Amino acid sequence: MKYAIPIARVLLGLPFLIFGINYFLMFLKAPDQPQSAQAFLDALTRAEFMHPIRSAVEAISGGLLVLGLFVPLALVMLAPILVHVIGYHLYLDSAPESLAFSAVLTALSCVQAWAHRLNFKCLLNGRPRGPERN
Repeated sequence: MKYAIPIARVLLGLPFLIFGINYFLMFLKAPDQPQSAQAFLDALTRAEFMHPIRSAVEAISGGLLVLGLFVPLALVMLAPILVHVIGYHLYLDSAPESLAFSAVLTALSCVQAWAHRLNFKCLLNGRPRGPERN
């Protein structure tokens, strides 16, 4: 168990780091997508702001996870992207290998969230203490 959490952290961070950097450097060829998925991706590309922002967040968060720095912050940053990945693969590209990839990312993310659960306690506080509340 001593090595399971760091290995899961690196395995979670690597795909996000690689795919995030790939948007900017284009070293991996995108696989063919189903027609509905391609239409969705084309719409995001035409919007011109979503892909760069998402890819930058992926690369930064993935890098933080691989390096083991600010892990709770990286997990919070990746949470909406992971929801997007899951939804994309459930509804637009439901090939078995795509669904398996989403399931692995979700499992690794859950492992990390559980390992760092004490860091998230303050996010779930209904009445946080702030400058106006002492």
